[in-house]
Amino acid sequence: ITVLAAPSGGGKTSLALQAAAKTADILGQHSVAIASLEMSANTLASIMAGTLLGIPSKWIREKSSALSDKDRADIADLERKWTSDQALFIRDNTVGPTARGLDAILAWIRFRHMVSNGKLQLAIIDHIHLVQRPPKSSAIDWIEHCSGMIKACAAELNIPILVLAQMTKDGARAMKDNKSGKVTGTPEPVLQDLRGAAALGNDAAQVVFVHDEQAGRDSQDPSRRVRILVRKNRYGRCAGYDAIFHAKQQRFAPAEPRMTPEQTNRAERLRQEPNSKEDLFNENA
Repeated sequence: ITVLAAPSGGGKTSLALQAAAKTADILGQHSVAIASLEMSANTLASIMAGTLLGIPSKWIREKSSALSDKDRADIADLERKWTSDQALFIRDNTVGPTARGLDAILAWIRFRHMVSNGKLQLAIIDHIHLVQRPPKSSAIDWIEHCSGMIKACAAELNIPILVLAQMTKDGARAMKDNKSGKVTGTPEPVLQDLRGAAALGNDAAQVVFVHDEQAGRDSQDPSRRVRILVRKNRYGRCAGYDAIFHAKQQRFAPAEPRMTPEQTNRAERLRQEPNSKEDLFNENA
């Protein structure tokens, strides 16, 4: 299993849906299953459509008058394509009293795998902290139980399951300016900032955080730089990746990597001396 974590409203659902849409587009029919415990299928579809078409998802949900004729035609075309392809299936929180039951969620994922004749290649659970907990079980024990059950399901079906999760209050805490008291950002999260870190961290093959440096500020840029931080990776290295989050479209896009102060100085020297043979990324230059 892979765990994707962020504070509430931190973009984890948007990033997961972007990955789901890309996977479905590449692998085709019956390849993706999403179990959403937080949003309706219509809301998820509007987010994916907005991401793909570059239209605010709110406009799509509300059928806004701001939509152009081309926008409406593109939305209709996308809806027909999704209906025809049958590549992505959603189980949302409106299915009844078992909507948030773990056994029912995993049974549905197994069912989707069975009827797809093994074509299912990615399952997503959004999110683990909304799974219904028995009255007498502690939150820690329940997360440990859920994590183990999801891992067993992933192993049984031999597919990756992307599990969305929340962060602790300390992990999502804001940094404030001592003089003005204004929020200046949030610290980069570490593995311990994951809610249920002991269980989820042990069972997960990868743990990934979405870090929005402007989270908690009174005003945020509509298109802003965020960091995708891999804090655990059983099969490779841990690293951080820059991205641009376009808030209105709820879409992530690649960002140019940041340069160190030394690299910035070299870039300036190269700009002033364009014929220089100095290597911008040679640390010994």
